[in-house]
Amino acid sequence: MLAEVFGKTPEADEVPTVVIAFRDRASFAPFLPTYRGRRQDVDGYFQAGSDRDYIAACLGPEGDPDETLFHEYAHVLLNRTLGRSASLARRRPGPKCSRDGPPRARRRG
Repeated sequence: MLAEVFGKTPEADEVPTVVIAFRDRASFAPFLPTYRGRRQDVDGYFQAGSDRDYIAACLGPEGDPDETLFHEYAHVLLNRTLGRSASLARRRPGPKCSRDGPPRARRRG
């Protein structure tokens, strides 16, 4: 369905996506991304690689695991649709998303 929207189907030479799931915030904490030297309070993040892509996500009861995984997988799709060198996932998008810029804020409550 997304291929219809984006106009591209998966290619056989695309790199795999490895999902690293953490059971709670405590186990995820050592792997949180940093921005300007400070750890960022996020539920997950996407990291593009040359031989594989990664999604790291906390799937504990503190957040919404489905929302986190779908959000991070959207970065995978954008990266593959727009091309590895032109991907939005490799640019600073703005203050709500944790690529190279500030991370998307966690919802609390």
